[in-house]
Amino acid sequence: MNDMELDELLNQWTTPAAPESLRERVRTEIYARTERRTARWIWGKRLLAGAALASLLVVATRAVPQTLPEVHRPYTVLSEFVRYAEDGSASVQMYSTSYNDEYGREILVARHLPDNPVGDVMARTLDALGEATAPIRFRLLRLSPGGADVLARREAYGPIPTVNTECADKTCITGVAHYFLPKAAGNPGIGCVEGPVVASETILDYSTVAIQLPLDGNRVRTVWMAPALGCFALKATTERLQADGSFRLLSGKQAIKVRTNP
Repeated sequence: MNDMELDELLNQWTTPAAPESLRERVRTEIYARTERRTARWIWGKRLLAGAALASLLVVATRAVPQTLPEVHRPYTVLSEFVRYAEDGSASVQMYSTSYNDEYGREILVARHLPDNPVGDVMARTLDALGEATAPIRFRLLRLSPGGADVLARREAYGPIPTVNTECADKTCITGVAHYFLPKAAGNPGIGCVEGPVVASETILDYSTVAIQLPLDGNRVRTVWMAPALGCFALKATTERLQADGSFRLLSGKQAIKVRTNP
């Protein structure tokens, strides 16, 4: 057989088609390898990010002085946070010690979860970690996209009076929810309220006046503030409107002791 005959023979011979099962196995293997490489890349990024965050928290904690300057608190209030069941029964979730600063913002000093010893330790740890890392978190916020604008608007508007009203979650571990009051609230010169007083009550020998503001989900919140204590909220309740027109208590905060510090 010469070269020409061999070429003619090869031209007539066709390669059999690859079976569909082979194609599917190749596609599956390529996809699996791609997924493995992607997973390794993602986990590598997560590990690097976690290591960076851990290092940042260590640096931030060391950068904050271990001994904070003493703050004079003219008074502190011991309060209990209560959640109400469908039948109206109440259970105490948490105790807190707090006071109002000069801007009418309630400042948390300490808190305690009476029936959850493990959660109590976790809550104290989270509070300490949050306090220690607050400076670096504000720096990161200022450097983040839009963070500087948010802080600038907040600073231009000024401090907003706040009340600690309820636990941030059902277990109370993650923190306390804040309720922002109208701008005029927190000023003893105007009786702590902006608008009509919906209730008044003497709590622990302190006269209080109350405002009531609507929330979402057919809920209302009523806050009783004491002018003699810098408009500290000695009582706060959250209620939901029922189908029959009545209101059902959902949660509340009640002062049980006031300690004055000369």
